[in-house]
Amino acid sequence: MGIQLIDGSTNGITISSAGTTQINDGSFGGLAKTQVLQEQLNNTNAYITALYTACSGLAAALDALAPGALAAFNSATAGQTLGDYSQIENSDVTHGPKSG
Repeated sequence: MGIQLIDGSTNGITISSAGTTQINDGSFGGLAKTQVLQEQLNNTNAYITALYTACSGLAAALDALAPGALAAFNSATAGQTLGDYSQIENSDVTHGPKSG
């Protein structure tokens, strides 16, 4: 069954008796759980930060044996930044678990 909007149309929104909602053909898959996504992205950023710190220390140590190792590392990572996901959520559209 379609949900009827104020203008009388369904605009491609379907809510099933099982409590699922589909917008248009649903081919983009389910909505992301932004809290879970944010947590996992934070974990990834923490891992990359730790890896970067370890590699920069290793490059500095190797620089004595292989001159230029530190410069090469710094050149390879110059301008690279971690993702900022603080604005990833649109709180105007929310969803939660099925009820019932």
